[in-house]
Amino acid sequence: MAHNRRAVLQKITEYFAAGVQQVWLIDPEARTVMMFHTNTRITVLTADDVLTGGDILPGCPLQEIFAGPGHRQSR
Repeated sequence: MAHNRRAVLQKITEYFAAGVQQVWLIDPEARTVMMFHTNTRITVLTADDVLTGGDILPGCPLQEIFAGPGHRQSR
């Protein structure tokens, strides 16, 4: 497991080196999203939060993502 974590963190470092401005690491089991703004500046979101990604993803309630396929939350 530690090897996988190192590999993921290495890949995130590579993304930032390539010019990516933000990386999202989604954990469906824990129902969390880690938003990497830099390698060391991280925001952790839970299922009750809204994932925002600027113009690309203006606002996505995480409850909809974690609800699973075929399940639609009423608004």
